[in-house]
Amino acid sequence: MTVLDPLSRPHTWRSVPFGRVAIRAKEAGRPDLPPLSVFLGAGVVPRDSRDDNHNQLGEDLGKYLVVKPGDLVFNKLRTWQGGLGASQYEGIVSPAYFVCRPQADYDSRFLQYLLLSDAYLQELTRVSKWQPPSQFDIGWEQLRAVPIVSPGVLAQRTIADYLDRETVRIDALITKKQRLIELLKERRQVLITVAVTGGPAPESSQMSSELWSLPHEWGESRIDRLADVRARVGWKALTAAEYVDDGYVFLSTPNIKQTEIDFENVNYITEFRYEESPELKLQIGDVLLVKDGATLGITNIVRTLPRPATVNGSIAVLRCKVIEPSYLRYVLASDFIQGRIGAYRAGMGVPHLFQEDIKKFPVPCPPPSTQRAIADNLDLETARIDALVEKVNTQISLLREHRQALITCAVTGEIEIPGVAA
Repeated sequence: MTVLDPLSRPHTWRSVPFGRVAIRAKEAGRPDLPPLSVFLGAGVVPRDSRDDNHNQLGEDLGKYLVVKPGDLVFNKLRTWQGGLGASQYEGIVSPAYFVCRPQADYDSRFLQYLLLSDAYLQELTRVSKWQPPSQFDIGWEQLRAVPIVSPGVLAQRTIADYLDRETVRIDALITKKQRLIELLKERRQVLITVAVTGGPAPESSQMSSELWSLPHEWGESRIDRLADVRARVGWKALTAAEYVDDGYVFLSTPNIKQTEIDFENVNYITEFRYEESPELKLQIGDVLLVKDGATLGITNIVRTLPRPATVNGSIAVLRCKVIEPSYLRYVLASDFIQGRIGAYRAGMGVPHLFQEDIKKFPVPCPPPSTQRAIADNLDLETARIDALVEKVNTQISLLREHRQALITCAVTGEIEIPGVAA
């Protein structure tokens, strides 16, 4: 029994194992060819066309497998997620990949669409071996046994041509909406920065807060004179049962988002309990700043506490003394401070802010009434922009769902495509 068994298909379509559809190619010895990679959502692309591939090339490129145009390439650990594609390029890939060359009566584009359909991704996941903590590794014996349901090669090409046209159209719409989100986020950032600095940002680089000219009636002070900066620095072992009894939800960096603090998707259980800093039971008005990792610099404010909560060592807690918490939150989110944090993001290794660094950050200090007015106005304006961003993100999700449904219906014969016999 497979995931594909209930799949309906025209009675004239054949079903054969993938191992009879394509042969596994193991040609190597061409270190002169350009390296290729398989990216989710992009398929097979030249490695140097992406700046987000952090895997190192092997020392001996002569062992890399040769890929020819039309070959199907599988990232074994990502196949279950759609880490596969039909190559348009000649090049080489890691010997850890599968390179498969379709027989003459199969179109590689059709096979790519078929294998990326919902039912086939579920089947590829089912036959893969789970590799903790979150990967599935597919073996050749499992891949070659996957049944491929298809019409004749001419119909395959017609279906692939149709999907090429339709997916390009949908992808163009998605790209436009993604650009709209970028513009909205840029607008949000400008509004915040202009508001907390009392005027327009400088025309030159925004990497230093000294480049802003603050209104003459405003002061400026270090964060540690305005708020207590707290962060965890140590831990001791704690059993799961003890942590549950403790009653806290344990916020980590994914819980701190630009638009909200997520108290739902949290860890109630941990193997460690921090002890060397004061107990960080959160309070209403605490400002949270992510100080480690990929989301370094994200900040938010505790406006409600649906349950007792604490934070892990990647989050700093700023407890305000003589500054409006909402205003401080926006200062931290502005280019006035984010420009400084950018220098830490550009460093080697995992980006990290030390507690002492945070304490020294400068903060523009208008009168308290002005701080409250700025924060209240930004609450309204950013909420409006965030709602628009959420609406556009929903539209993108619907477009992606439509794209995936269209692919599945086309490659299984559920929709009528001109030139393809039922």
